[in-house]
Amino acid sequence: MRLAFVFDAHILQHEPLGPMYIASYVRQFGHDVEYFSVDEPDYERLMRQYDPQVLAFSVSTGQHPRLLKANRHLRETLPNAKFSVFGGPHPTFFQNMILAEGVDATCIGEGEEPMGELLNALEKGDDWTGIQNLHCKMPDGTIKENEKRPFLPHLDELPFPDHDIKARFPHLKEKKVGFFIAGRGCPFKCTFCFNDAMMKMQKGRYVRYRDPDKVCEEIDMVRSKYGIELVSFQDDIFGIDVKWLEKFAPIYRDRIKLPFMCHYRSDLATERAVKAMHDAGCVRMIVGLESGDEELRQRVMDKRVKDEELYASAERCHRYGIELLTQNMFGIPGETPETAMKTVEMNMRIQPEVFIHYFFMPYPMTKLGEIAQEMGMFDGNFDMLPETYHTGLSLNIPHKDVLNAIGLNSYFMVDYPVAFHATRAFMKLFKSDKARLAWFKGMNVIERVMTKAGLRKEGCWYHEPRIGWRFNEDGSPKDGGTGTGRQVRWSRAQKKAMKEAEANRPRTSSVGGVAPNLPRAKRI
Repeated sequence: MRLAFVFDAHILQHEPLGPMYIASYVRQFGHDVEYFSVDEPDYERLMRQYDPQVLAFSVSTGQHPRLLKANRHLRETLPNAKFSVFGGPHPTFFQNMILAEGVDATCIGEGEEPMGELLNALEKGDDWTGIQNLHCKMPDGTIKENEKRPFLPHLDELPFPDHDIKARFPHLKEKKVGFFIAGRGCPFKCTFCFNDAMMKMQKGRYVRYRDPDKVCEEIDMVRSKYGIELVSFQDDIFGIDVKWLEKFAPIYRDRIKLPFMCHYRSDLATERAVKAMHDAGCVRMIVGLESGDEELRQRVMDKRVKDEELYASAERCHRYGIELLTQNMFGIPGETPETAMKTVEMNMRIQPEVFIHYFFMPYPMTKLGEIAQEMGMFDGNFDMLPETYHTGLSLNIPHKDVLNAIGLNSYFMVDYPVAFHATRAFMKLFKSDKARLAWFKGMNVIERVMTKAGLRKEGCWYHEPRIGWRFNEDGSPKDGGTGTGRQVRWSRAQKKAMKEAEANRPRTSSVGGVAPNLPRAKRI
């Protein structure tokens, strides 16, 4: 069978590892796979030339209306494309997607085995409607929802994902970044995330690790073929088990010798874990700060990370020369302009090298999304959600326009503390949304003038890591010490709070921590 994965430019900002794993898996059975993007100028010509029999789409909420439309068009245009299957987050958690016109099946959860069985059945003309993890549209229009199979227990038994997608899309090759996963699953139950629903959807162990030797074998192969210079691990949380990290570190450092970045949690970033990250070659840690208001973070978002743990993890990253990227969410139910400003303030204090803002999206089957609907902030029409969560709020929430303005201006305030302090003082004096929006409009003018005059520094905007491989051939640090990144001078109050947090740190975070009133750290 000829299978065509159809993407858009949004998913192709990096290598789509899910479809890449499926491609390698189904090729074991003799099937052919190719990749296309609806944003390629001549993608229809390329698809007619390939003449696929099955169309596959990996879809996130917000992308789905456009890709559903593309599927309908391709089914009318391509003579042999008689079957369309949708997988990924949106059909997994919004299972009514199977009802959409032109959708023959949706894949719920992990897709390697169900897609292999589906293509085998279609090729042989066998019945495909009983395959586990698939929801099927029957000839009479009824829907058959099959049982879910257990999570794949041994990830090392899967073939490596098809990194030759780099050759298909030159921008992926030119970036010199390789995307990999060392494990699957996250054990935490943040209310804005899909993991809580996902771990209940299939049986078996949800959090699984690959063998460090296999991970490094894959990276070595991709480096040899495509000359990558930076490794980006896409795990929800990289190396949750510190023992795995300590096993991984010397293997990666001795064999790969490439800087890498990964996602982690602040309450896991102990001295031992951060040292293992440094010893492996980590140059950037991506952490979800989410909200600078501890009450919202812990009780509404159920992300049980204390303020002290966020400060302590930032201190360790700075000390070990690991760049810090924070992910920050604005506009969750219960958010106010004052709590949003706390998020800006915390970032201003811990000084991440990169700051990323998001606006809350009420994704299907997330607890916080359901709460938003119950509170009348969202009508449940997922077709109206935007493709990206960077542009603005989708909720009908009090002070929506002001929260949008704070989120969009957060980069400027983090980079220029005087702008933050002036804004907070203005907001204390003027409570009306109209006055506050006028203030932010003026801030936009100032930033534009500064940018045009070349005075706006790059600051915390996204950029690739500036730290390279930090070890000599014998494994010793090139700088003779622990790190090569910028240093931060922490105040006595900050040091005391972080020391107390480490001394009292439970094995898992608990609700009820008190936010320290810490001054902003000073650059050296």
